[in-house]
Amino acid sequence: MEREKSTQHTEPEEGKREPDALLLHGDIVRYGRPLFNSVEDERFPVPVIMPLCLTGDDISEVTFENFGKEVRLYLWERNAA
Repeated sequence: MEREKSTQHTEPEEGKREPDALLLHGDIVRYGRPLFNSVEDERFPVPVIMPLCLTGDDISEVTFENFGKEVRLYLWERNAA
């Protein structure tokens, strides 16, 4: 028996979002550059999220090998405009 699919879309309550809602796709993770910097949307976190290496290693890019090991995500306070 085939399940009937609902085509009706309802907006989530104000201040809430759907738990599986996709906010961004294809944003490149660049070393020393804030994530989601090009998008202004109240659903993104308030602090700036930045991939950095604080060990003193000479790292200039994020790779599969160093991400989560030498390069980690750090939170910084967002400057008010």
